[in-house]
Amino acid sequence: MFKVYFSTESSAHLAHYIIQYREYYENLYRDSGIWSEDQIIDGYIAESKQRKNEIMKLITTRLSQEMILGKTSLNAIVLPWRSKYIFLEWAEDDDLQERRISKFDIR
Repeated sequence: MFKVYFSTESSAHLAHYIIQYREYYENLYRDSGIWSEDQIIDGYIAESKQRKNEIMKLITTRLSQEMILGKTSLNAIVLPWRSKYIFLEWAEDDDLQERRISKFDIR
């Protein structure tokens, strides 16, 4: 099994996606006049944390395997996730059994 690490850039991109998701719904429901807007916003904050954990688990589970089906010769893969796709590129060190994600994108 390989250890999977995220580069600073790929971690920042994931964090940016999660923040954008959360802020979109916070802004949508803030001052909406709905009596339960705080509960709705809290639900989306919890959902954003759950999404981050889900994405991290999907990536680490897939990239920690010895053989990665669907990868290109350039160590890249597209993973389906919900209604989106996660695009990954990584560097690999077979001696240390490590994979370091260098590029990360969600579309």
